[in-house]
Amino acid sequence: IAKTSTVTVTGGGDVRLSADNQTATEAEALPVDGGGGGDVGIGASVAINIVANRSTAELSDGATVTGAAALTLSADAVHSVTTTAEAGSEGGVSITPVLALSMVNNTTMARLGSGGTQSNTGNVTVTAAQGSTTTTSAKAAAAGAKAAIGASLALALVDDQVLATTQRNITTTTAAADVTFGAIGVSSSTLDATASAAGAKEGDDA
Repeated sequence: IAKTSTVTVTGGGDVRLSADNQTATEAEALPVDGGGGGDVGIGASVAINIVANRSTAELSDGATVTGAAALTLSADAVHSVTTTAEAGSEGGVSITPVLALSMVNNTTMARLGSGGTQSNTGNVTVTAAQGSTTTTSAKAAAAGAKAAIGASLALALVDDQVLATTQRNITTTTAAADVTFGAIGVSSSTLDATASAAGAKEGDDA
């Protein structure tokens, strides 16, 4: 409900604000053919995944809801981010750098903004729940007759926030009514970086 808006309920009905955001984001940098041939082989891959997700159920600053029995604000979100980079090369001298980078910011919020006292005859419930999974994988392979360098870096910068809050006073006019705030967040981040290099055998001529 936007700032300074007014919602008036007649007959003592309930008001419920819900937000549900579900996303799956993938970034891939995969080779078609490995870099190779000749004196020097170079294979490189970079996969970058930048994600910012928002799920908000909010009675904004200055907004009012009057005449309602129960008031419920519920924000839910499930997010999945997958970043994969792979590369390979071969040659006399083989070089393979690989980078997989995930930059993730997920925020799920249920909020009663600032304003006058919120008065209800029924329950006031404000909840937020978020599940987040981030998988980042980098794989490099280099094979050189003379020398080989394979390097991989998998990096994830994850900022997950879940919030259920109020910036105004709350009054329930019925003794049996409850006021409940709840926030739950589950975040999982997996990093996998592998690299291999195969060069000349000991005793081989340079």
